[in-house]
Amino acid sequence: MSTRCWTTGSHRPSLFPRQHLAIELRAPDSLIVSLLEANPDAASVPGRDGKYPVHMASQRNIGSKAVVELIRAYPEALDKRDDQGQLPCDYPQRSDLCREALTRPSVCWIEDIEKEDYLSRVEERRNQLRQKLTKLRNALDISKGRTDRIKNILRTIEPRLEEQQQAMKMAASTQHQIREFEDNAKRFLDEVRSRVKSIGEDTDETDEELRTKVVKKRAYMQGKNEDRINAHCFIGIPLTHTSPLSDRPGVQKQYEKLLTKTDQIQGDLQAIRSMLPISNGGEISPSLSKSRSFA
Repeated sequence: MSTRCWTTGSHRPSLFPRQHLAIELRAPDSLIVSLLEANPDAASVPGRDGKYPVHMASQRNIGSKAVVELIRAYPEALDKRDDQGQLPCDYPQRSDLCREALTRPSVCWIEDIEKEDYLSRVEERRNQLRQKLTKLRNALDISKGRTDRIKNILRTIEPRLEEQQQAMKMAASTQHQIREFEDNAKRFLDEVRSRVKSIGEDTDETDEELRTKVVKKRAYMQGKNEDRINAHCFIGIPLTHTSPLSDRPGVQKQYEKLLTKTDQIQGDLQAIRSMLPISNGGEISPSLSKSRSFA
């Protein structure tokens, strides 16, 4: 941003920033500060007669605010002389603040500026850290809320999980018991099959055959008794000394018990056959064995 100005003594135009013109025309301090903020490098550009903006502001008694801002923009100008050999502090000042600012060493201004820049950077960094900290706190609050919700969900789920575990344990024990029952039932059925088979082999005869055998045994026993009687008579032994089988009550009772036991065995065999139908080879039908095992 520059404007065309005319140098004294010559009519050749030269380009200077607008800030120089504003200072020459004694513009308000706010305008000069605004132009300086728009173009800070203008403070380091010399104007006519080698005068920097600080020289011009000191010569024309510009306000202290504009002078201070010009010095802060380019403090090295305090040590520079114009074409007449004048420093900015050599010009008379009506304001004590301007006189103090111009007579202060440029090194002090540079240190202050550097310190202010450092502090501004530190403050900016602090602001950034505060913003990050605020974001982290917000994220932490959100995570805490989520954690609380998850904990509540877990509190409601834990009893269900315990019930499920207990149910699984009971199911496992029940399954184990079922397997043991199936094994026991299988062994029992195998024993029943073997017993039924053995009983069937031993008792293949019908009731009529058994009765026929009993009658034959009785006839045999009676015939044997008659032969004994005849033998006694032939030898000459009195009949009172004979001991026929029919006259022995102990033997007769044992024989009757044997018959009764035989009848009981036949009845049990018929009951077992009615409950457990047997195939041709003496094996129990598969459908019945499956139903018994699942029962």
